[in-house]
Amino acid sequence: MAKRKLVSTRTLKSGMKIDQAIVDSRGRELIARGCVLDDFQIEYLKEHGVGGIFIDTGEPEKELSELEKNLPVYTRELIAKSRVEDPSKVTLNQEVCKRVGEGIQFLFHNTESEGFLEATNNISEELVKAITGNNAVAIDINLIKVSDEYTFKHSVDVATMAMVIGQNYGLSKEELRELGISGLLHDLGKSQIPLEVLNKPGRLDDKEFELMKQHSLFGFKILKEKNQFNEAILKGVLQHHEKISGKGYPLGTPDAGIHKYAKIIAVADVYDALVTERP
Repeated sequence: MAKRKLVSTRTLKSGMKIDQAIVDSRGRELIARGCVLDDFQIEYLKEHGVGGIFIDTGEPEKELSELEKNLPVYTRELIAKSRVEDPSKVTLNQEVCKRVGEGIQFLFHNTESEGFLEATNNISEELVKAITGNNAVAIDINLIKVSDEYTFKHSVDVATMAMVIGQNYGLSKEELRELGISGLLHDLGKSQIPLEVLNKPGRLDDKEFELMKQHSLFGFKILKEKNQFNEAILKGVLQHHEKISGKGYPLGTPDAGIHKYAKIIAVADVYDALVTERP
């Protein structure tokens, strides 16, 4: 089976073969699957607001990972779409990325620093400005490059996605700032996990996994001891692995007791883990 690739309409070229039928809002077929695009059709797609389409690359399709095999096709396509470059998506310019990246690394390596709160607020403000200044509904994760180290990049990805979700749910700028702080620091407790466990290739054993499950509690305790963060921010950090069924961790808190920040961060956390390749 040929490999398909989702391509932004801005980068489509004449001669590309599409791997999906293009239909209008009523489901009527406009361009058939297998059609070789010409310049007229590409302009037509752009004019009608089509952000991206699947093309046939002609290459053999790679075998799906076990995780991907268990996902519905629709979910896999949504994940694929997150990688398409599109001007409507949130992008952080190079200078913002640099400042945010340096800031998050400072936080993880200097949890006892007097400048911890100021640095956290500054990073969150950077992200609030970037997000509220853009009518964003999605994020191109590949454009948010802040560090070669997964944990740092993941923290910024999650904070950014959480704030975009929060904006679309109507959170105020102050709530977005708090949500951003909570998202940035949601994995702070991993600074207390031994590196041999944190960076272990392959599956963790039961003992290691039980230790890893405590990272949200570790992060909560670090921040609570500072007496500088409100309850909402603390709960976002503590509860981002809780589940509405009450079967999450570290405390097994059920739906009614889980703060909205934690629920938003949980969605962003899982989504980023699915679409980002770990080194």
